[in-house]
Amino acid sequence: MKKLFLTSGVILCMACPALATTDIDYNSNTQTYSAGGETPTCVQDITGQEADNSDAAFEARWTPVTYQISFAGGTASNNGHSHNVTATTMGNQDAIFDTDVTLNANTYAVTGYRFNQWSCTGNNTSGTSVTNTYANQAHINPFQYISNLACTATWTPETYDVIYNKGAGAAASNYTDTDGATYDGAYTIPAGASAAATPQTGYKFMGWSTDSNPTVTRTARTNETGAINTGTVTNAWTGTSQWTETSDKTVYAAYMPMQYNITYAAGDSNNSASGGTAATGTTAATYAEYGSSATLATNAFTLTGYGFNGWSCENTSGSITGLSYSNGQTVNPWNVASDLVCTAQWLAGTTSVTYSCGSGTGVSGTEPNGGTATYDSSYTFATNSGNCAKTGYTFQGWSCTGLNGTQTAGGSITWAYTGASTTCTAVYGANRINLAWYDDTAENGGEAMEVEDEAESCVYDDVINIPENQPTKTGYTFEGWKVRAASNNQNP
Repeated sequence: MKKLFLTSGVILCMACPALATTDIDYNSNTQTYSAGGETPTCVQDITGQEADNSDAAFEARWTPVTYQISFAGGTASNNGHSHNVTATTMGNQDAIFDTDVTLNANTYAVTGYRFNQWSCTGNNTSGTSVTNTYANQAHINPFQYISNLACTATWTPETYDVIYNKGAGAAASNYTDTDGATYDGAYTIPAGASAAATPQTGYKFMGWSTDSNPTVTRTARTNETGAINTGTVTNAWTGTSQWTETSDKTVYAAYMPMQYNITYAAGDSNNSASGGTAATGTTAATYAEYGSSATLATNAFTLTGYGFNGWSCENTSGSITGLSYSNGQTVNPWNVASDLVCTAQWLAGTTSVTYSCGSGTGVSGTEPNGGTATYDSSYTFATNSGNCAKTGYTFQGWSCTGLNGTQTAGGSITWAYTGASTTCTAVYGANRINLAWYDDTAENGGEAMEVEDEAESCVYDDVINIPENQPTKTGYTFEGWKVRAASNNQNP
């Protein structure tokens, strides 16, 4: 008896009189066998086998299965923002089991993202579903899946540089936030960017702008000392909750010149030294913008006897001192980067003093040299060096315009007159002349009468008080008085 069997598979027949003459094919769809398109039969001869009535063996014939690799675009997402990749499609790719295969090149694309890798799912040789990742055009050697392989693209958001341009007026270098912005991600300006926005003296950093030459609209003032250094940046940029740009971005620092308040203090006669007389009044505050023309206030303070002598200014911390400006001075450009307090400076007024011996009958002599008197300072009057005199009178001092009373020659006072000039005129006091009244009744010139006090003397150039009592002489009638000769007190 001959046996016909397969070395792997099922036994086709037993006790066959002959052997098959061709390969036996298996149809997996119908699950049937055929030989040359017909049902396999036992025959006498088998090609390649000796017909020696011995048993024959068949080996299984295998064809590797061809599977399909499919490609899907997947979803790109970041920070809660998703993008389904549906704009293009990729056809399937054949993959033969246990044979090398190179994955097709990715043709999917999505704005703001770059292809990362394929995430592929299929059954391994144990029939278990597994997921593996492959790079673009990865070489799978060999293909060890026993199912179709479904590959979905995965995506990584692109990153971009943000360049912080210091712009004009900065004291530091530009700052680059390398790969700092991620597509679809939120972007916050980093702390390091502030280093690029360190302004030059007199300017304030106001923020970042997308304009290459940003401008700032200053908030209008409410008064001369109100909030003055706020404003709005044109096309301001403060970051974003969703980055949607697909290239590096440059933003520009915006600066605004600072405005500084200038307030004014009255000062005193000693120009801030102790013990001075304080000036009075009010001078309104002004302000100055750095780099622009600024005008100091016109003084409205007053101080009797003193003239305004400019402004002495410093900041409140005392770190800026020694700034002096004239009344209403314009400074162009203003280059003091601080609020200032400007104190009025005062210069004592002066009076030109001249001297006069006076005028009129009997005046003689030469006027002494004049001089200058300074308000609130000691002034010494001239002596009567030129011997100013007046007949019948005695020099007593000087009477000066604007000053009360008679000033002692050679004496000193604290000058309190504010006039530009004064004339000090000699003051004379009339001399008093003693009078003697004789009745002319005694020998050798008579005898002095006793008269009332008023008739005992008179003031030069003044009225003589005639004695009320009259002399008598026997045999004569009294006719009046005459000046008696000075010599020997004799009757004339």
